[in-house]
Parts: sequence; structure tokens; C-alpha cells
Amino acid sequence: MGELVLTLETDAVASDDLRHALAEGTVGHVSAARKSHLDGSAETVILIVQVATLAASSVPTILLPFLNRKRVRKFKCGDIEIENPTPEQVEQLWERCMKAQAEG
Repeated sequence: MGELVLTLETDAVASDDLRHALAEGTVGHVSAARKSHLDGSAETVILIVQVATLAASSVPTILLPFLNRKRVRKFKCGDIEIENPTPEQVEQLWERCMKAQAEG
């Protein structure tokens, strides 16, 4: 069973809800790091999600409400990172990551 590592950047308001939803829904390890911008823009939170590929199928479903409300600023899986991702983009990247993991 392989492991996937996702990186999500979100605003501070959504980070706790998203972190809890991912930890409960994937039985994965989620860590968070706050990032303050020196230019005075809003604080962001980087979430690192490590999930087993067998338990990872629920990730797109968990992210959907946050994506629809534009609470995820970046989504990274593997070498590909998407800024301001749409649900469709995340679904496509997720399928690509899952396929690469299965082949790799």
C-alpha cells in the first residue's frame, strides 16, 4: 500500500475545518504550518496530508465544499501544483496522482 502526500494552502479561517475533515475522512496524518506574509496580506496555512492510497478515495469529496467556496488557494500532488483550483481540476489531478501511484 503506497502513500500519497498532498499539499494544500488555505486561509486561516478554513484551515481547522479542512484539517479535521481530512484527518477524519481519510484516516491520514495531517500537519499544518502557518505562513505570515510580510506584505500585510492575510495569513495562510499550509496543510500537508499523508494518506494511504487505499483510504485516499474520499479526498476529492472532502475537498469539494472548500473548493466551491474558494477556500483552497493551492493544491499540490506530486510535481503538479494548481493555484485557485476548481473542483474539476482537483479531480483530474487526483486521478492522475492515483494512477501514477498505482503504476509506480
